[in-house]
Amino acid sequence: MVKDNGGSHYTNDDYRKAEKILQDKITEEKAQKERKRLALQQRIRNETDAELRKEYQQRENKIMNELENI
Repeated sequence: MVKDNGGSHYTNDDYRKAEKILQDKITEEKAQKERKRLALQQRIRNETDAELRKEYQQRENKIMNELENI
């Protein structure tokens, strides 16, 4: 570890900087996962809405056809 640091000691400031970088990465990963989750949720919502609209339209057409045949 000391060799990686050019032969000198790591300071508390070095550890704080490393911890900050790590926390920033963790925060970004969480944010990225949340964005993916929200995008998936929206896609599912859109697909469900489209299916419901299609089903509604089919039912409406069926009823209209039945009324025309009366």
